[in-house]
Amino acid sequence: PILHLTLLGAVIGGVINAGWYRWLDAAIERWRGSVSILPPHEPGQPPTTREVLLKVAVSYACWAPVCNSAYLTAMPLLRGESLAAAVDAARRSLGRLMLLEAACFAPYNLFAFRLLPL
Repeated sequence: PILHLTLLGAVIGGVINAGWYRWLDAAIERWRGSVSILPPHEPGQPPTTREVLLKVAVSYACWAPVCNSAYLTAMPLLRGESLAAAVDAARRSLGRLMLLEAACFAPYNLFAFRLLPL
């Protein structure tokens, strides 16, 4: 089990997450000034509160369900369970995991996205 967690953490939590956040940062740069809720931004300035809230909301609504579903499906598959059983386990657990995501990662992301440049 520890090898499975390590593998999924490195792939999903590391490589794929990094790609997602690079894409999201680039998308926010493209949206800036063209989306009414994101006014133009001075380069080198910290992200605005709106930018941080948008990044947290998009991450939670778009990326978290994909990432969490992948994890919840992959773990049973790595244990040798069938695809049907893995999908069923993911379906049963995703709601609770998304609540945990909202309670833990959304507040963390508010802090991290404010301090880390876009």
